[in-house]
Amino acid sequence: MFLKEITRSLVASCAFLAATMSFSSASNAISLTYKSQFGGFSSPFAITSDSFGNILVGSQSQVQKFNSSGVYQSQFGTNGSGNGQFNGYGSGPWDISVDSTGNIFVADTYNYRVQKLDSSGNYLSQIFGISFPSAVAVDSSGNIFVADLGSNRVQKFNSSGVYQSQFGASQFGDVAIDSDGNILVVDSNNGRIQKFDSNGNYLSQFGTQGNGDGQLYIPIGFALDSFGNIFIADRGNNRVSVFDKNGAFLTNFGSLGTGNGQFYDPIRLVISQDKLYVTDRGNYRVQIFDINGATPVPFDFSPNFGLLCVGVVVITKRLIKKKQNIKDE
Repeated sequence: MFLKEITRSLVASCAFLAATMSFSSASNAISLTYKSQFGGFSSPFAITSDSFGNILVGSQSQVQKFNSSGVYQSQFGTNGSGNGQFNGYGSGPWDISVDSTGNIFVADTYNYRVQKLDSSGNYLSQIFGISFPSAVAVDSSGNIFVADLGSNRVQKFNSSGVYQSQFGASQFGDVAIDSDGNILVVDSNNGRIQKFDSNGNYLSQFGTQGNGDGQLYIPIGFALDSFGNIFIADRGNNRVSVFDKNGAFLTNFGSLGTGNGQFYDPIRLVISQDKLYVTDRGNYRVQIFDINGATPVPFDFSPNFGLLCVGVVVITKRLIKKKQNIKDE
């Protein structure tokens, strides 16, 4: 009688888990709610965040720092080609990234280099040999990945700025590292996102060029949330498009305009403390949105899970029988 009760309990537990996971797969809806904005930029382009939730915005040869609410804190950089200066042509610098120790990497696009600065904006070093750096990202080991738009490739450097390798053959607008160490790049002209492993081997892609659901038109920047969902600045369509970590389309948000939640040339974005920040370049502002309903990518409820439950039940039955035999002896 006791054995039957234990078995029933295990089967019920497996059924409950299956139902819970099935429910999770149906509740992956994401929406954005406009929260606020901050402006005063001549042409905001690059954006990132640090570990304290501060937001760094690159615009016309300067990098400005704001707190998470958009209140101005400080700035660094002037127009020029010297150490710690940035070429402001074309709204440069084009991209900013912060490593795990707080150092700041700036894609100084029209000076054809990436500069490394400390958390206060003091110059440390630079990487040359890049024909047209459009984006920069740093992984957890300190490796530096630079999207080189001029040579249609991504270049990898170690933490000291020494060249390691390169991969890709397309015009990449942005680069990011996911939680598995894979490298995601925006292939702007083809309206897609490509994924490579940490060694630059091609893995997958999603997106096609157009204006329908799941399509992108001249996407530039993108950001990943803690669940791996991918938020893309779909520049040509003046909206933000969202996909899950496997590349399945989730939703679009925004339209052309000047109102709250509308965009005119969205370029880059960053996610910090469950908020999405978008550089709305044509409207000379950064918009802030609350991210609603973000959930982990659903568990793959496959036959393997069912086999696992059956295995647990069978093993438990055998253990109970063995225990009963020992008592009888």
